[in-house]
Amino acid sequence: MNKQTNMLLLISIIAISLAAILVKLSNAPSSVISMNRMFIAVILLVPFAYRYKKEIFKLNLKDFLYLVLAGLFLALHFGLWFGSLKLTTVASSTVILSLQPIIAVYDTNKSNPDNSLNHYYKLIYFCNRVSGELTTSVETSSVKYFGINNLPELSTKRNTTKQIKECFENRTNHTIIE
Repeated sequence: MNKQTNMLLLISIIAISLAAILVKLSNAPSSVISMNRMFIAVILLVPFAYRYKKEIFKLNLKDFLYLVLAGLFLALHFGLWFGSLKLTTVASSTVILSLQPIIAVYDTNKSNPDNSLNHYYKLIYFCNRVSGELTTSVETSSVKYFGINNLPELSTKRNTTKQIKECFENRTNHTIIE
């Protein structure tokens, strides 16, 4: 690599490394911060996209929709991650974020997955109520906490009871690897 490439790489690494700290210092809502980050990325990438505009316009509808879906998941990722920085330390949030691929591989190896694609859409969230009451809204028809002994039907259709118990145990014991 030449000096210019090395310099750009160094600047990129520094910018990415400071992102969580700068977000933590900001008073703006996480949705605004993630929108600003995506907007800046668009501005920086438009010149490169313009260079390949013929190829971009040749994309079929299916591929274009996949690109839009990927963008929506990226926006969701930033919104949730930046939101987590308001609730925990930068170090904890970054460690949790960095461990996602390891947890996914660990879960795949532990659960003897079948070959269906649905296996890889398994999502389990552990939430702590910070304040307020459990209420319903436009986005939810019912809000409930549940424990390992009273799993809702939806949970056991998508995930095995054994997998959910392992998640509860790992959460309680603060461990990922046996």
